Amino acid sequence: QSIQNSLQEAFVQDNIAKPTEFKNDPLPQQAIPSDPCNGISYDVGAGRGGRGRDSCSLSGNPNCLNLQNKFLIIMSDTVDKRDELLDDLEKLRVGCLKTKHTLEAEIQAYTIKLGDEDAKLAECTGGENTAAEEARMKAEEHDEMKTAMMQTRMSCSSKLRQFESEICALKKIRGELFKIKGDTHPFFMDCEVGDWEAEECS
Repeated sequence: QSIQNSLQEAFVQDNIAKPTEFKNDPLPQQAIPSDPCNGISYDVGAGRGGRGRDSCSLSGNPNCLNLQNKFLIIMSDTVDKRDELLDDLEKLRVGCLKTKHTLEAEIQAYTIKLGDEDAKLAECTGGENTAAEEARMKAEEHDEMKTAMMQTRMSCSSKLRQFESEICALKKIRGELFKIKGDTHPFFMDCEVGDWEAEECS
């Protein structure tokens, strides 16, 4: 409670932190106990200084069969692991070889296909160029025929207007002659023409 009051007073006074003065009495300290295992070995009493002369010696404890069995187990595990790794390596080699043959066959097939497609592309490109040239020539021919048609049309229109004018003039002359001559001796005969027959242009 005293610590909390001190912190609150320090915060209230102009919001400036001041060092806290603790006036509580110190708590009693407990001494650290000693290590009961200090100076004691697992083979205490086997010899001088807690270690016998035969504690780590093959001559004093010749259990060769047990050691041999342990080494055989280690060797067996090592050999099995080696065989397993060699088997995995062989499977990987065979798989890589099959994959290599498959990819080489696919590359060869696609190379042949690429050559065929290049030949087709060249043929189509030639056809396209020929068609473009023919289109250009036809366009020029079309323009020439269009010009000739317009000239012929203008000429025909001019001649038709001329013929219509002549027909109109002849009709007027005939009417005047009819007025002058009277109806006593009329002598007028129109030309008889047949149906139109299409012929080549001269």
